[in-house]
Amino acid sequence: IYSYEAPQAIDEGFLARPTYFIYDVTRTQGSWDKYKIKDKVRTKTSTEMSKPYNGDDDNLAYKNWVLGNDLLNSTVAELTKSFVEDGKSILILVDEIDHGKKLVELIPGAGYCVGGGKDNERLQRDFNQRKLKVLIGTSTLGEGADTVPVDVLIELQGGASKSKTLQADGRALRNDPDENGVPRKPTTIIIDFNFPNCRILQRHSSLREQVHETMGEVHKDRLL
Repeated sequence: IYSYEAPQAIDEGFLARPTYFIYDVTRTQGSWDKYKIKDKVRTKTSTEMSKPYNGDDDNLAYKNWVLGNDLLNSTVAELTKSFVEDGKSILILVDEIDHGKKLVELIPGAGYCVGGGKDNERLQRDFNQRKLKVLIGTSTLGEGADTVPVDVLIELQGGASKSKTLQADGRALRNDPDENGVPRKPTTIIIDFNFPNCRILQRHSSLREQVHETMGEVHKDRLL
């Protein structure tokens, strides 16, 4: 049995070579909705103001620093718009439906894959044909989804799982060969985030960074 892993495939030109940018997010501002399930119906119970949470609950950390961080989301929207102006195709991965809804409102013309059905298939087809420049997806953008022309991947799912990180990165690594087998996309950009003021999210980011470093160059900067 021979193990052929992504770093070797990148070195041999079968996958696009990624360059990683990890941005520090040190502030949060905004709000997120709290829900409860009653009689199998998801009902909003309150709106919580985002705060610089530094506890051990990764769900609360995500809601305060990512989902409910209007500073982060508006900055991601501006980054996305600048990439679109450069003619690039952008895939944004999120954890929760509400997060995707926020980003769709901030990024005019973006498609949002949520749930199943023909609409998802149409959005993915339009994205692969470069008719749609920005595609936002939750985990329902399944493992088999063929998102070939990803010039830029913006990773807002978080987490610390090696397999999840490799799966997310892999969506940007297809080199999109032409009819002669020549890659249309020999390189790709992957954007991730670190949260220095939230120890659980920072730990997750550090573990993802270890995976990124096996695949390509990693550059760090401060976002906000």
